[in-house]
Amino acid sequence: MEVGTTFNNITILEKIAEGGMGEIFRASQKVSELFERIVVVKNIKENYVKDKMFIEMFFQEAKITAKLIHENIVQIYDLNKYQEEYYILMEYIDGKDLLQIGKTSFMKGKRLPIAMVVKFIEQACNGLKYAHDFSDPTGKPYNIVHRDISLQNIMVTFSGMVKILDFGVMQTTEVSNLEMMTKIPGKVNYMAPELILGHDADPRSDIFSLGIITYQLLTGKKPFRDKDLEKLMEKIVNEDPVYPSRYVELPDHLEDIILKMLEKDPDKRYQTASELQKELEELLLDSKMRINRYDISEYLEDIFDIG
Repeated sequence: MEVGTTFNNITILEKIAEGGMGEIFRASQKVSELFERIVVVKNIKENYVKDKMFIEMFFQEAKITAKLIHENIVQIYDLNKYQEEYYILMEYIDGKDLLQIGKTSFMKGKRLPIAMVVKFIEQACNGLKYAHDFSDPTGKPYNIVHRDISLQNIMVTFSGMVKILDFGVMQTTEVSNLEMMTKIPGKVNYMAPELILGHDADPRSDIFSLGIITYQLLTGKKPFRDKDLEKLMEKIVNEDPVYPSRYVELPDHLEDIILKMLEKDPDKRYQTASELQKELEELLLDSKMRINRYDISEYLEDIFDIG
């Protein structure tokens, strides 16, 4: 796809990003004679179009994610094909991902407010809880696990809402092919120990990834670091992280929460996103750290020089 291409009432406006599997574009969709909206088009790169496994993953992401209607999950509108390219049409998020927010904040000599980081994670838990618990009309659970929770895959809108995106390497009851799960395992920096060891993912794997994100946003450092990929994986599996309070002053209970999220043994972590969300909500209340969407919106507008 190229900028300016028009198909199926969609006009490509600009390329936003390029990932391992595909490209992402901002586009305009003519919904009716009276209504147009800005959307995102995500396609599969040309060299993957003939790879049946990639196509299957792409279809599964679209079909299952389209069913997830939640304020903290990016909405999928359509799955279609243009010439020889498959694409997903999805909600356009007017905001920035957590990597951009963290980097910009630190570059401007600011440290993300603790309450804001807690609110980001609490909202992400809200979306993950919905995905983890999602079931079909008969009540049969899909057993969705995102498997690729990272700074880049959590966005915050300029109105202060958190949105989880990119379920492209998720594991569900319907997507359990071992080759598929190992060929595109997600971002190693945020991967839970059990995934590195080749075990199945479950909701606690996403919680470990959220722990890495929380640690990184608050301290500006990754809990596990090494340029060598094998050494990095070994550290995630075997090495305890440095206490975050060595880098930044934190409420005692928040440090306990982070370390529990980063437990190597899944049985010692929070068992559900709901359990973690409640802990974070209680922390905000007990610490009298009041924050709302408008506070987040103002902060983002400030660091990104909007308005």
